[in-house]
Formats: sequence, C-alpha cells, structure tokens
Amino acid sequence: MPEPSVARSETGVSAKPLRTRHLRLLVQAVLAAALVVVCLVCFIVARLLLLGPYGIKPGDVVISARTRFADNSEFVILSQRTPFVTEPYEVTLFRVQPNHETSSYYLAFEDPYWWNCTIRSNEAAGTVEIRVGSAIVATYLPADDSIKSRAYGIPIKARCVQYSELQQLISAARKR
Repeated sequence: MPEPSVARSETGVSAKPLRTRHLRLLVQAVLAAALVVVCLVCFIVARLLLLGPYGIKPGDVVISARTRFADNSEFVILSQRTPFVTEPYEVTLFRVQPNHETSSYYLAFEDPYWWNCTIRSNEAAGTVEIRVGSAIVATYLPADDSIKSRAYGIPIKARCVQYSELQQLISAARKR
C-alpha cells in the first residue's frame, strides 16, 4: 500500500505544522476577544452594582418603594445618590402618619440592590417588612418605632423630619 503524499513547501517542510500554527493563532485570537468581552461585562456589572443605573447623577433621588396602608399611613423608601464613590447611595425609609407626622430611618449605603425593594405589611407579626426579592432586609417595629435592618442587626430609632422636607424630596425624585 502506497503512503499518502504529504504536501511539502519549496523548502521541503511539511504544510501540516503551518496549518497547526494558523489554527493556534485563530484560537488565541478568539480567546483574546472572549477575554475582552468578559472584562467589559464585568466592568458594566461592577459599575451597576456600585453606582446603580446609568443616568443617575450625584444628588439625584429615586423613589425605590412607596406604599400606603389602610390606616392611611405611608411608607416611602428613597435612594439618594451621593458624590462619593465609596458610599454612592444613602437609602432612607420615611414613615408618614395621617396627621403628616414624619419620621425617617437610615437603612443603608452602598447598596443599589435596594432599587428592587418592596414594602409589605406582616399583620400576623404586627410589623412592616422591607424586602429585596424574597429576602427580608429590614423590618419596621411599630412597638418601639424603630427599624431593624439585616445590615446593622440593631434597632434604628426614628428621626423626626418635616413633612415638607419629604415632599420636596419626592417632588424632585424619579420613579425607579
């Protein structure tokens, strides 16, 4: 049986290593392009996690959640973009009584995941739950007028604020 002929260049070297070298270069180019794409995706994800959606500038306020209950009390969570990269957001819960008595509770900083939060009443426990996804991240305790957040673990007492101050923030705020 005759041996299959192998293409040889003018110098007498087999063309097979040349094809292997081209294939190796192609694989390296594809891997380099994939690395660039992965780095770009990581940058965008990190930027969104740290600074939130594009277009939110320092000083901007966003209404993350807002709920009015049957007793006509209202709970509002505002996320405010700060000028600091190390702590880009301040997240605050406001409670407004029917007589416009307003309290605020500092919830967190540097946590843009609060953009997807909800406020729900837990009538069985007599509390108000602040959730992100299915996780309870903070609970309003009406018995002692405080918030217990997962971030701090200790009750955070209310701070009295003027109703007009909250209304100014809400009128300047964007909806998420």
